[in-house]
Amino acid sequence: MKFYTNVQVIGNDFLIRGYEDGKRVSYKEKFQPTLYVKSNRESKWKTLDGENVEPIQPGTVRECRDFFKKYDGVDGFQIYGNDRYLYQYISERYPQDEIKWDMSKIKLVTIDIEVKSEEGFPSPDSCLKRC
Repeated sequence: MKFYTNVQVIGNDFLIRGYEDGKRVSYKEKFQPTLYVKSNRESKWKTLDGENVEPIQPGTVRECRDFFKKYDGVDGFQIYGNDRYLYQYISERYPQDEIKWDMSKIKLVTIDIEVKSEEGFPSPDSCLKRC
């Protein structure tokens, strides 16, 4: 069983915590996101409007962001694809329809906040009183 408990993007690195074969893992990984640009050739990839596009991989997360900036505002050059690279990473590394996970392996934390209560304890939904 393989599942993640946390994935973060820091710079060009993807930091992963999770479980693989019942053991806790924590590692850093490089990942090159995929973007799409229009193509004159017939392609298996299409825009929502049915136009042909081809995948490109400009490089690291930073290079992909720079690629977006470089072509921002250029007429006739549209970039397609998910620019939330974290979701691309998760989708590619955990491609199953439903990720099987083990609740007993997940660490949970409770945070207790302190509030004033001179006039009785406030409703947690309203958060009207503050320290």
